[in-house]
Amino acid sequence: SASATRYSETTHSMPWKGNRSNLRMHFNDGTWKTPLTTPWQNATMANSVRPAESTYALYPVMLYDATNMYGVLDGIYHITGFNNGVENTLTIGGKNYVVIQDVWRTGFGDYIAMELS
Repeated sequence: SASATRYSETTHSMPWKGNRSNLRMHFNDGTWKTPLTTPWQNATMANSVRPAESTYALYPVMLYDATNMYGVLDGIYHITGFNNGVENTLTIGGKNYVVIQDVWRTGFGDYIAMELS
């Protein structure tokens, strides 16, 4: 049966922030790896990016480790949480995005923009 999870539960997190057990890649040799991601591995950048005037920048989420760059997540971008909120929508370059936060976290670096179109 489903567990009774309360709204105040704080153990879940979104995987996009990298180096977390809930983001894993399966390789042809049968191994699983937990990649790092940009920009979250650079805490200064992830937590201090603010929009210039009224324009928000989207930063691609890249998967990598110490020796390889594996690629970019399609349609998932880092966006600042500065003066931003969950379910905000934005249009950049003719594409629509929705803002999602990392479960209960609300810091500047705890948001992503997911492409809708």
